[in-house]
Amino acid sequence: MKERILALKENSEEKKQMLLTAVPLIVLILLIIFFEIVSRGRLISRMNIGALLNSMFFIALGATGVSFLMAQGNLDFSLGGIVGLSATLAGFAAWINPVLSVVVVIGTGAACGLLNGVVHAKLKVAAIITTLSTAFIFRGIQGTLIASGAVSLPPGMMFLENTPLKVTLMVSAFAMGAVFYNKTRVGKYCKAIGSGEEAAFQSGIKVDKYKICSFMFSGAVAGIVGFFYLTRAASASANTGSGFEFDVLLAMLLGGMPISGGAGARFRSVIIGSLIMTILSNGMILWGLDLVLQQFIRGIIFLISVSVSFDRRNLVTIV
Repeated sequence: MKERILALKENSEEKKQMLLTAVPLIVLILLIIFFEIVSRGRLISRMNIGALLNSMFFIALGATGVSFLMAQGNLDFSLGGIVGLSATLAGFAAWINPVLSVVVVIGTGAACGLLNGVVHAKLKVAAIITTLSTAFIFRGIQGTLIASGAVSLPPGMMFLENTPLKVTLMVSAFAMGAVFYNKTRVGKYCKAIGSGEEAAFQSGIKVDKYKICSFMFSGAVAGIVGFFYLTRAASASANTGSGFEFDVLLAMLLGGMPISGGAGARFRSVIIGSLIMTILSNGMILWGLDLVLQQFIRGIIFLISVSVSFDRRNLVTIV
C-alpha cells in the first residue's frame, strides 16, 4: 500500500514538472505567433532582432542573478534601486578611470546585497520587507548624489554599447548560471533551503551563509546591469532601473519558477522567462499600446502568475 502511494506521488510530481515545463513553452510560442500577427511581421524582422536582444540582455542578467535567491523562496525587490545606485556611482567613477567604474558597479551591487542578506539572515527580517526597505534607501542615496538631475558617461566609453558584447555576456551568464545551478552544491543547497529551511539546517547546510551569498550575487549582477543601463543611455538619472525588479520577477514567474522556490525551481525558467518577457514587452510596443495600458497588462499577468505559482505549503519559507 505504501509503495503504491509513493508511486502515485512520484507520478504526480513528474506530471507537475512536465506541466511547469510545457506551459511556459506554449505561452512563448503563442506570444510569438500573436505579436507577429498584430505587428504585421515586424516582431521577428531583421530590424527588430537587435532591439529584442538588447531588451532581453537586461532581463536575462537580472534573472540569472536572482535565480538562486528564488530557489530559496526569497525575493529581492531592491534590484531596481541597486541598478540605479550602481549606475550613478559608475558614472562618477568613469570620469576618473573607466576600469574603476566596472569595479565600482560590482562592489556597490555586492555591498547592497550583503546588507540585504545580513538583515534578512542574521536579523531574521522577512526578505520582502528587507528588500522593499533597502530599495528606498538605495534610491534615497542615489537621489542625493545626483541632485543636479543626472550624471553623464564619458564619450570614450560609448563603444561598450554594442549588441555582440551583450549577446556574448548573456550567453556566458546562462552557461555559468546553469552549471552552478544544476551541477554544484550551491544550486542544490539553495533548492534545499527553499524546500524546507529547518530541514536544510538540520542536514548541515549553512543556511545563513548561502542566503547572504545569494543576495550578494544577485546584487553584484544587478550592479553589472546598472553599468549597461549607463552605457545605453550615456547617463544615469533618478529613474534609472525603475521597475526593473518587477520585470525580472515577472519573467521568472512566466518562465515557470515557483515563487516559493524548492525542488521545483529550475534554471530553464531564467531562459524561457527572459524570452517571454522580452517578446511581451516588445510586442506590446509594436502593437501600439500606450505605457499605461502596458503597465496594466503587466500587473494582471503578474497577479495571475503569483496566484498560480505560489505554494501555500511553503509560506513560512517566504516570510
